[in-house]
Amino acid sequence: MLSSYAKCLLVLTTSGFVIHLIFGLSDFSKASEDKSNFIHFPSDFSSSNKRHSYPLSNMKMHDLSEQYRDFKKYHSRLVARRDLLGVQIISGPTGYRDYNGEITAMKLKCRTCSLVGTSGLLLGSKKGVTIDQSDCVFRLGLSSVRQLEDDVGKKTTARVLDNESLGLLLKTFQKMLTGTLTSQNVFVHDTRGAGSELYTMRMRLKHLSRYDKNVTFYFLDRHSEHRALMAMRVAAAVVGYKMLGVKPSTLWYAVYIMTDAGCSSVKIIGLPDPKYCKRSVRGFIRSQYWDRHSPSLCSSGNDIGATGEFTADSLPLRIYDRRAVQGWALSQDVTFLSPSWPQTNFK
Repeated sequence: MLSSYAKCLLVLTTSGFVIHLIFGLSDFSKASEDKSNFIHFPSDFSSSNKRHSYPLSNMKMHDLSEQYRDFKKYHSRLVARRDLLGVQIISGPTGYRDYNGEITAMKLKCRTCSLVGTSGLLLGSKKGVTIDQSDCVFRLGLSSVRQLEDDVGKKTTARVLDNESLGLLLKTFQKMLTGTLTSQNVFVHDTRGAGSELYTMRMRLKHLSRYDKNVTFYFLDRHSEHRALMAMRVAAAVVGYKMLGVKPSTLWYAVYIMTDAGCSSVKIIGLPDPKYCKRSVRGFIRSQYWDRHSPSLCSSGNDIGATGEFTADSLPLRIYDRRAVQGWALSQDVTFLSPSWPQTNFK
């Protein structure tokens, strides 16, 4: 028979075991519930291939951050669709954006215009006064007027260039402010080809605008470039050419922008017609009038615009664009000077 002391000890031990068992089951149940809030992933980077647990709450935050990144990725496309549907009301020709990427109206208005080419045929032409008499003067690429004012004029209303030329221009932007490449308006095309450099260029332009608020930058958006491409194909078809697989260059974009600006009378100076080299008996002619080291415009009857290796500034001489200009001029009031084109009456 157990003593009273032993009985009391047995009761206390049994009670403690029961209490411990109850609390143990409670903790196990709680742990099981908590386990449902964890996701287990096998570790691919450990030799033991242990399973690592991550709280479900953290996974939810990760999913939300992924969704936010997706939203930022497609936000620009949503804005583009909103603009396309006409939510913003813009007065003036659209299809242009400022250096911040916002839609802007092209405010340039002209009646008489001069488009200055890039060929060495301008040298000695003495067309400077004729060029400067126009309401608006359009220049192509990085064509300079330094010490050539008698032949190419000194007035520049708008300069049309691609993203490559813009990148070169921004490296020495003083030339654009007070130097030989000054212009009131700068139009930039083919910005999709700039890739990640486009952001850097826009930041530089924003910085540049603090020094000179008189220069306005316009970036042609993809819809405007598509319309220019369609117009180029139509114009080339007028004179019997098909432009499949060819995209416009600086020359045709300048023609497209002049149309938007309302030019009703146009003089095109220093631009040879597509068959000029087949008729020409002249010797060496610079393809870029301001660069004495530029290749010859014609070589053995071949046009550099059809056979040459193109750079940013030689693109205006591309023969495809000149064929389109020929078809466009048939329905416009256009005069070609230095040289004149075979069909002098393009009205």
